Amino acid sequence: MEINNIFGKGTEERTRHDDDRLSALPDDVLLAVLQLVDAGTAVRAGALARRWRHLRCLLPDLTIDVADLAPPSPDPSSPRRTVHDLMAAYTDATAWFLAPSKLRSIKSLRLTFYLLDPYLRSIGDAVAESGCGSAAGPLEFTILADVDVLTVNDAERAMLARRFMSFLGACPAAFSGLTSLSLHSLCLGDSDISALLNTCSRLELLSLSQCGSSSDSVLRIDAPTSSLRTLEIREPFFHGVELASAPKLERLFCDEDVDSFDGSRPSVRFGHVPCLDDVYLSTMHLHYYYENPKQLFPGFSNLRAICLNNLETQKLAGTLFVIQAAPLLKKLSIKLYQPFWTTRDGYNYDTNVMGETPKFQHQNLSLLEMKGYAGLRDDVEVVRYIWLITERAVCLKKIHLLERCPLRNCYGVGCTCHVDEAPPTLLSKALAGRAASSIEITVESINAPCRH
Repeated sequence: MEINNIFGKGTEERTRHDDDRLSALPDDVLLAVLQLVDAGTAVRAGALARRWRHLRCLLPDLTIDVADLAPPSPDPSSPRRTVHDLMAAYTDATAWFLAPSKLRSIKSLRLTFYLLDPYLRSIGDAVAESGCGSAAGPLEFTILADVDVLTVNDAERAMLARRFMSFLGACPAAFSGLTSLSLHSLCLGDSDISALLNTCSRLELLSLSQCGSSSDSVLRIDAPTSSLRTLEIREPFFHGVELASAPKLERLFCDEDVDSFDGSRPSVRFGHVPCLDDVYLSTMHLHYYYENPKQLFPGFSNLRAICLNNLETQKLAGTLFVIQAAPLLKKLSIKLYQPFWTTRDGYNYDTNVMGETPKFQHQNLSLLEMKGYAGLRDDVEVVRYIWLITERAVCLKKIHLLERCPLRNCYGVGCTCHVDEAPPTLLSKALAGRAASSIEITVESINAPCRH
């Protein structure tokens, strides 16, 4: 392959006069430089000076991103390169970097490219022939979809899924050594997920963005022999996630778009996940469990960290069931909605106005983080929740509040953001004189425009 085909035949001629100066540098210096730049710059360096060309066979850590192969044009009126142009250059660059060599062993490889034929097979073959899959280091694919994320429909996602499965079937050697895979805008069925996890026997991280379909689809993970440790589900079109069997899964990130239609079934169902240690969920995922808390067992039995996003203050007490289901929990993070109003006078914190709350003692929870609006320390529901936590978490050491506070130059009508000395808060009054007063309480403020 001619290196100048990647960026154009004129590259070498335009910069030939710099060849001698660059060639004077020793290999270890040139390698250190190349290891710090992106793939596009490294390819241009190979066209710049012949001395650099053999160095790509010595690079142990490679990151090749299709975005790096689209250098800005000096002429704004020149036509933009199409996705096919980019992928043709990317395929050539990948083959150039991954050419087999006895001089080096690739320790890590990270590829980002479009799911576009006829280039996929060439990329897969280059990876397989380089021996990356047999190495113990990271091998990561981020596979992009050449679609408009705002208008893509189920038919397009299904077509992209078929193309990906064809790629997977044609290049099993490349995928067998994969440790991380990020996919976008695919409609994958149960059999597709099973085939993916069976082929990618070393896969530890699977990230699905805008995947699924608008029908009543559920993502089901049933992979008892899988190496999967992290599952990320972002902006999905799934209406449920079922973790039937993922014995090595440690971390689950599931944003709030995953939700069942009517709440009659759990949005996220926890089966055999004995190593699950860290979860990020939304309030939508908890609706079912408020009335069926026992179904969190045994999925949460080994959790150490939970992050709950977009929680309504009126639903705070329901999270006590979550804490009870996670006896090893050490850190609880909650991000709150801002209420329309708050009440602060004459409140009895021992009064159970939100229904029955479980009575238990938690021996491991040591950190409570709450993120939300300005005035968390004076919100009745928040203060009551902290009161309930301190009664149950006997080893709680720290409460950290992160408040979005208004800018201090507001001085709007009814605004108090300019007050220099804040009065005692409802939280400090509520915890005064109790054992909980020994807990460290820290407050972090983030400036935001005042609404007054």
